[in-house]
Amino acid sequence: MLAPEQARFVLRYYKLDPETGQRVYTRGILSRPKGWGRSPIMGAIGALEALGPVCFGGWDTSGQPVGSPWSEFTTPKVQFAAVNEDQSKNAYGPLLEMLRDGPAMRNYDIDSMETFVALPKGRIEFIIAGALSKVGGRPVWFSADQTEAWTQSNGGVKLAAVLRRNTGKLAILSRPLTPIGPVAAQLLRKRLKHSSCSSKGGLNEKRFW
Repeated sequence: MLAPEQARFVLRYYKLDPETGQRVYTRGILSRPKGWGRSPIMGAIGALEALGPVCFGGWDTSGQPVGSPWSEFTTPKVQFAAVNEDQSKNAYGPLLEMLRDGPAMRNYDIDSMETFVALPKGRIEFIIAGALSKVGGRPVWFSADQTEAWTQSNGGVKLAAVLRRNTGKLAILSRPLTPIGPVAAQLLRKRLKHSSCSSKGGLNEKRFW
């Protein structure tokens, strides 16, 4: 059960343009203190992006939007990014619990392993700054966890640059920016381009909120 503020974030993140049906926002920043539940929410959104009907697929006979999964348009890759493995598991760990303990294992042909989740088409994975050589392909969505700690010295700034080049959609997780590590967070926040899926094919640019 989501708290009211958490529900408002998710609803706003998935808001549709009433004329086009396309996503109004395709990236966002969730900056809240420890214990608020940022990472579990991003784990849940990551699972939704990987398996759920998050893409606009048209209107039904009642004029309501119909959703389609990413797999109808591309091979979805969802990534959880952090500067080290322990940090990456903040969101990836809850994701595994949700998939293993919920109905996903019964309803989808998935294999949830400790390092990645194999989907019927595509995968969910976590990536860290020390394994940039393994970062390839264009993710449809990723989360960047605790970006206030992403610095030049720990590889966070380089990781942010790679994600910025590769990404489709984005949700940044960050506590309020601190003097020790705002560089990567600002890099992602100000310069990263983003796109959304379209039932007509191709990608549509969206604005930051």
